[in-house]
Amino acid sequence: VLAVVALVAVELFFPESPVSEIVRVVDANYVRSVLRLTVPIAFAALGGIFAEKSGVINIGLEGLLIISAFTSIAVAGTIGGADPTQLHLWVGFVAAVLASVLFALLFAVVCIEFKADQIIAGLAVWLIALGLAPFASKVIWGQVNSPPVATLGSLNLGVVEVSPPVVMMLVSVPAAWYMLNRTAFGRW
Repeated sequence: VLAVVALVAVELFFPESPVSEIVRVVDANYVRSVLRLTVPIAFAALGGIFAEKSGVINIGLEGLLIISAFTSIAVAGTIGGADPTQLHLWVGFVAAVLASVLFALLFAVVCIEFKADQIIAGLAVWLIALGLAPFASKVIWGQVNSPPVATLGSLNLGVVEVSPPVVMMLVSVPAAWYMLNRTAFGRW
């Protein structure tokens, strides 16, 4: 935050400086793209932080992302149509979370019930997802890539317009930090 404030101050007070030229290159579209592309990585990182805090090493987080992405597109595309409310996108979003939870549950059962090594089980989750998503895509759509699906609308935050998942990320990251560092649950 301090770096951003410093860059804005340089832009305002020294408009001819080289730093000011760099600031002008970064426009709202760039910031919007960075925030949009950060969402899945940030949520996976939050899940990884909570897993690590509980003593679980889950290297299968990328597999959970793959399964979530596939499930979201498959569900939203299947029930979609020309829905102006975009309810099908939210249903796809929830379905993606549930699919990820089910794969995480599979990981937990394998590690806890069957005493499998967490690294090997996490690698297995990743490899299963890496093969299952393209295979299921070929079965459903006849190709590895899905057909285009609409995106969620955007919310105007004043400086930049962002999608609802970006807002959820911007709220979740500080909330998770607070929970882990300032509550008894997080310290425990």
